[in-house]
Amino acid sequence: MAGQDVLVLLAVFNDITAADHAVDGYWDWSERITGNGPEAIGVLVNLERGLDAQLIGDESGFGTETGPALDVFEALLESRRPGDEEEGMGAEQLISALSLDRNALSALRQELNLGRAILLLTLSEGELEAAKEQLEALGGRTTLHTLPRASLLQAAAALAGDDLDDDFFFDEDEDEEYVVEEFEAFEEDEYAFDDYDDDDSYTDNGRY
Repeated sequence: MAGQDVLVLLAVFNDITAADHAVDGYWDWSERITGNGPEAIGVLVNLERGLDAQLIGDESGFGTETGPALDVFEALLESRRPGDEEEGMGAEQLISALSLDRNALSALRQELNLGRAILLLTLSEGELEAAKEQLEALGGRTTLHTLPRASLLQAAAALAGDDLDDDFFFDEDEDEEYVVEEFEAFEEDEYAFDDYDDDDSYTDNGRY
């Protein structure tokens, strides 16, 4: 997807088991319809140690936008500690730069706190309606978020460097080629299946 915006479709499922079945069901459906599975599917779920994000990809890799989108939503959907009144300036600027709705984020965070799981897809406009129908047929409750692509990649690069702090800001005039190159280096380091082999206690399905 090389356009100016990234379409992020989120589907809330009742629990991780339902989301896991939806990943398999959506993948099988995509292969039947297009001949290929999606580049990647992200899943967010609260585990005992906190919010966990899993990225599931095929041989073509994890996708240029799915990984960054998953990282951004993971950062913004982390539960706040009791007594926390405000998010940090970095989160405030991130929400603003990506034109995200604070109430929608709060609702998604509440879903996770209730034990639900969120499936994440990035799609082209032509894929959107069919994908939405399929996820809803699998039991998901969907919402669509449109994110500026350049800002999304900047955010992912900042998160990878742990730079999302009070001094973090977006420069709309920054050369996009630099941003993409920086993110690609981050993507190669962060999104390897080996990263998730250290702890197989998530569930007994071998994936989370």
